[in-house]
Amino acid sequence: MLEKHAVCDPINIGYGKTVTIKDVVAAILRAAGHAKADVVFNSSKPTAIPVRMVDTSKARRLLGFEPSISLEQGLADTVGWYRDYIAK
Repeated sequence: MLEKHAVCDPINIGYGKTVTIKDVVAAILRAAGHAKADVVFNSSKPTAIPVRMVDTSKARRLLGFEPSISLEQGLADTVGWYRDYIAK
């Protein structure tokens, strides 16, 4: 897919929907089997950006990319891959 875009210009590949850091942390913990873990955010480090979203429009335009895996499934797949990798 990326060989279609030989220019050195960043292309975001991502989920394409807004998500909070808290939501990402919760999804990772669920995927890792630790959904009940206590998470403490450092309130002395506030952010002006309440949600994050990767703009995938360039990937769509140049590569025909469309997200086909949900954030939850992608994280579950990543945790599974990592577990298999470290078990070797």
